Amino acid sequence: MMLVVGLSGLILTAAASLTFGLMQLKTAAEAAPQESEHIANIRRFLEFAFSEAEAIQNVGETGSAPETPVAWCNLPGSSDLNEFALAFRLPGDIPLFMDDQLYLPAVDCYLRFLPDEGLYLFWQTDAMADEDIDDLRRTRLSPLVDKIEYLWYDPEDERWDISEEMEENDEGANVTPDFIRLTFQGDKDNPPTALLLLPPSDDATPRL
Repeated sequence: MMLVVGLSGLILTAAASLTFGLMQLKTAAEAAPQESEHIANIRRFLEFAFSEAEAIQNVGETGSAPETPVAWCNLPGSSDLNEFALAFRLPGDIPLFMDDQLYLPAVDCYLRFLPDEGLYLFWQTDAMADEDIDDLRRTRLSPLVDKIEYLWYDPEDERWDISEEMEENDEGANVTPDFIRLTFQGDKDNPPTALLLLPPSDDATPRL
């Protein structure tokens, strides 16, 4: 009798383990397409944003508007004057910015990666900046972004420089990268990534 009970217990344990394993497999299989679609949507949005980007205008009393559509700019309201983000200006009629309380003809945007939180878009309208230049709203684009890298092509050495931080040229000016690469949560050995070209693209810059 004890032998039968013991065998029954082993069978039940094995069945439970199998059921749990199948549930995990099903959950992973269902999540994968959602994550893949999410990454594709982030890529499409940023490709659209960079194609529509213009130079930001709300730079405070002492600043000047950058010359390129996407450029490193100080983050308004930052206590650290060296806290820079890739900044650009977008039309305000994008659904991402819809707000019944705001007039949104155009929006200045700052792309920021926050560790353990994901990729954000900090933004403000002209009216918000006029009232308080430090007034920013933020929208999380993706909680799945695990890392952001900036890629520059060095024509002298004919190689790519890759960094997770802003870089400066020999004159001390901030250099806008040619590409950004987003790494998403997933397989540690082969995580999903998205490579995005920033304007203005240079015909002399090789494509990755």
